[in-house]
Amino acid sequence: MEQPCGRPRLQLMRLKRKLATVIGICLWSAALAGLGAAPWTNSPLSSGASIRVVHITELRTQINAKRQSCGLPQAVWTDSTITAGATPIRKVHIDELRTAVSDLYPVASKPSFTDASTTAGVTQIRAAHINELRSALDSASCCVPNPAICSAPAPACGTTTTGVNNCGGACSKTGAACCVPNPATCSAPAPACGTTTTGTNNCGAACTKVGAACACVPNPATCNAPAPACGQTTTGTGNCGACTKTGAPCCVPNGSCSAATPACGRTTTGVDNCGVTCTKTGAACCVPNGTCSAATPACGRTTTGVDNCGATCTKTGSACPRPCRLGTLTIADGSYVTAYQTTRVCSANCLSERRVCNNGVLSGSYQYLSCTPSCACSTIPLGPMVTVGAASYRQSLLKAYAIATSGSGNVGETCTHWLDRTGQWTPGDYCPAAQQGTSILIIRDYCMFAKSGGGCVVSGANTAGTSGSYPTSNCGGSGTYVYP
Repeated sequence: MEQPCGRPRLQLMRLKRKLATVIGICLWSAALAGLGAAPWTNSPLSSGASIRVVHITELRTQINAKRQSCGLPQAVWTDSTITAGATPIRKVHIDELRTAVSDLYPVASKPSFTDASTTAGVTQIRAAHINELRSALDSASCCVPNPAICSAPAPACGTTTTGVNNCGGACSKTGAACCVPNPATCSAPAPACGTTTTGTNNCGAACTKVGAACACVPNPATCNAPAPACGQTTTGTGNCGACTKTGAPCCVPNGSCSAATPACGRTTTGVDNCGVTCTKTGAACCVPNGTCSAATPACGRTTTGVDNCGATCTKTGSACPRPCRLGTLTIADGSYVTAYQTTRVCSANCLSERRVCNNGVLSGSYQYLSCTPSCACSTIPLGPMVTVGAASYRQSLLKAYAIATSGSGNVGETCTHWLDRTGQWTPGDYCPAAQQGTSILIIRDYCMFAKSGGGCVVSGANTAGTSGSYPTSNCGGSGTYVYP
């Protein structure tokens, strides 16, 4: 049994559905009419939200409605029917929506989109893609074509060119009507019989007027007058009676000739201003006699001048003698240098010879540029006392020394610097840097010691680990020594 209130309740539910449908239609209509933004589902889409079928179909519906109101053709969609859970999301769906909504904008203000270049299978569909399309559609107003803006090139008369306008649509430009020539407007003067005159017509193009045929049209080719010489006229008879022939003006030679300038003893040919063959003859050739005005050159040099024919000539000097070298010294040819047998001698005199340079060859055989005599007597300041074995010695300041402890009880002294003959203390020569300040088993060359109470000891050239020899000699008394 039906409840008393059942039917009214059912009618109320149906009324609510109809009212909702009407409200929805009104909202969509208002949006399509440009009265406000469309009522988008899930607006705005939050980042990470799932893209649903309704989001795509709403955009397709709204875009085509807007395109229709703007007088644009309906966009055609790939996968026109999208089924939830069956139709895969594709790159082309987004690309088509972007293209369709961009058509609503002028060329200069197209909307920009996130991920402007998408890649199938790589770019993921995002909430920003849907939100940007919705915003672009809500903000779009129909682009009004401006006839003044058209990329078509200027057309020729009677032609039409095409291009695109400010809205990206096709546009065209039509040329003015072409001018139709009117023969009656030709500005050419009236021609005499058998002649033609020229002028311009109403369109600015060249035009002609042709005179009527003459009773007799002279034909120069029929004139039987003999060929005239230059500047002459002959008479005869042609197709219309008497006729004449006139010779060309006579040419007066002016001495010009196109022949090339000839080499000496040669002749060249050409034509003059009248077309007549002409020649040019070169001067007699000069025979070189070997003379040359060049100055006498120094050795290894070359000078230039001219010969009797005016041609360039040269003179070359003989080869220059070569210099000589001794060590780092260069000796000019013919010069000499004093050379020594050794750099140091244990005597008062150094052995020397004069070595003369002769074209790169140096006479003699001595190799050293300086020598120091080591045995000249000199007074050497006395140094401290030194004990060697059982004897006491006073070190001279000729050189510092190092005495070895040879294992026989000698006292070791500290290796130090040495004093050269110029009075300069110099480290490391006879005393290696690694041994300075240490006791070493070596006596260097020519260490000299003064024996207590007079006399001296001169060491020999010893090697590490040996005690060396200590010859005694009288060097001239206490404090006076002879260089070893």
